[in-house]
Amino acid sequence: MSKADRLKARVPRGFADRGAADLAATENMLRATRETYELYGFEAVETPFVEYTEAQYERVFAVNTKGTFFTLQQAAKRVRDGGRIIVISSNTTGLALPGFAVYGASKLAPRYFVEVLAKELGPRNITVNSVVPGVTLAAGVFTNTPHADPYLQEMTRATPLCRLGTPEDVANAVLLLASERAAFVTGHHLVADGGAGL
Repeated sequence: MSKADRLKARVPRGFADRGAADLAATENMLRATRETYELYGFEAVETPFVEYTEAQYERVFAVNTKGTFFTLQQAAKRVRDGGRIIVISSNTTGLALPGFAVYGASKLAPRYFVEVLAKELGPRNITVNSVVPGVTLAAGVFTNTPHADPYLQEMTRATPLCRLGTPEDVANAVLLLASERAAFVTGHHLVADGGAGL
């Protein structure tokens, strides 16, 4: 079974059928979120501006910008009226970090896509939002980083909730935006970082 097929099998049936998460299938959604991070995470970070190669630049923008654009385009064509579209963003959209020039820029465009699409799909009562995670354990560049890593320890101390995020925290933010409780929320970027960006 391919990676994509394994991921599809973990997505709750309600998500596939209605374009919004089936809240009764929270555990499946959490597993799907974890596997998405594991299978598709691609981040070229900690590379100084002057050292990025053209190939790195094209790869990062192909995945994070072009990939997101065309995924959203297909979602906009297929999601039923009253549905939800939710993008996983990055806290680098609000921070200018050394070594993140290309990655951060590639994540800024999808933020704009969310806002434009929210306006375009609003008449169909479709909400379009993003979740903006902070440092997330066992995800992205931290997938194989031990909890005792000095950088993770430093980030933990800098977070008001005194812990780092988990894939479950990100999934719960997605579930909130997918629920009826967020029916009047669109074009929004929900930050799930434990207050680290304050």
